[in-house]
Amino acid sequence: MNMIVCCKQVLDPEAAPSTFKLDAANNRMVQPPEVKPVVSPYDEQAVEAALRIKDKDKTQKISIISLGNGLVRDVVKKPLSMGADELILLEDPAFEGGDSYAVASALAAAIKKVGQFDLIFFGRQESEWDDGQVGTGVAEILGIPSVTVAK
Repeated sequence: MNMIVCCKQVLDPEAAPSTFKLDAANNRMVQPPEVKPVVSPYDEQAVEAALRIKDKDKTQKISIISLGNGLVRDVVKKPLSMGADELILLEDPAFEGGDSYAVASALAAAIKKVGQFDLIFFGRQESEWDDGQVGTGVAEILGIPSVTVAK
């Protein structure tokens, strides 16, 4: 069985709200240098779910796909240290500021390129925006069924 887990690098959601500032001229949040990025906690749970399946049969493969720009290698490699088998990075400035549809489209294209998969895991939702639309968007684009908020 080939499993794919989509993981996102995010600013640490445990950071104090007072560390975040707004660039009013550009209507964007300024990334505070003291807040380090992490793998989204929801995506870490998705990795754990895939690892539980793999624990029952070591021949199963887990591929991690991470999309973004300016990805910190130590952060995006964390799922490998947890037990995933490979990491596929999609890194380009064009991914900055993309909405859920743009991200889902890019991830779906990468998954098509990977080819063989049996299960795709996403975290429940994004830890920074809480929208949770990308996983169902990828399923729709790929024409496959989707189960949300599975436990």
